[in-house]
Amino acid sequence: MKTLLTTLSRGITRLRLRMAAGDLAFMEARAPLALADQRARVRELATRLDRLEADTCNPTPPTAEEVRARAERRLKEVLL
Repeated sequence: MKTLLTTLSRGITRLRLRMAAGDLAFMEARAPLALADQRARVRELATRLDRLEADTCNPTPPTAEEVRARAERRLKEVLL
């Protein structure tokens, strides 16, 4: 009985080793692509955040049309 359990244990261990080696090979093959994708996402998010912060810190001055429209809205609010 002991040899049967030992044989089964070794067989299971070999199978797990083959599965782990296959997973490792897949991850090593996929890693460069996954890393490149992740780097691109990080760059895109960093750029988007920089743009948002730049817009918040350095807002563009309102145009004459925006000032006029705002004044008209305020006047209408007061009169109505």
